Amino acid sequence: MPPRSASARLHPALVRVALDRGTLVRINEEVLYHASTLAAAMELIRQEVAASGAITASRFRDLTGSSRKFAVPVLEFLDARGFTRRVGDQRILVEQA
Repeated sequence: MPPRSASARLHPALVRVALDRGTLVRINEEVLYHASTLAAAMELIRQEVAASGAITASRFRDLTGSSRKFAVPVLEFLDARGFTRRVGDQRILVEQA
C-alpha cells in the first residue's frame, strides 16, 4: 500500500483535478493517496481496533506492508481528521462510521 510518486509523473493539472474530484487525497505536501487506498487503510484500522482496542504505527505499517515513512503521515492525517486519536504510542478510533 505504500504510495508511489504519482505527482512526479503526472501533470500538475491532472493532480489538481483528481484532488478536486476526491479521487486523490493529499496526506501531506509530499504524499498523495488514491481515495480507495485510504478507505482500505481506514478499514484495516477499524478491524484492528475492533480486535485489539487500539493500533500502533508499527502494527499499521505491518498491516499495510508500508514503511514508517508512509504509515505515520497517514495516521497523523487521520488523527487530524478526527478518525483516530493518538493516545501514547497507540491510536484509538474516534469515528465509528
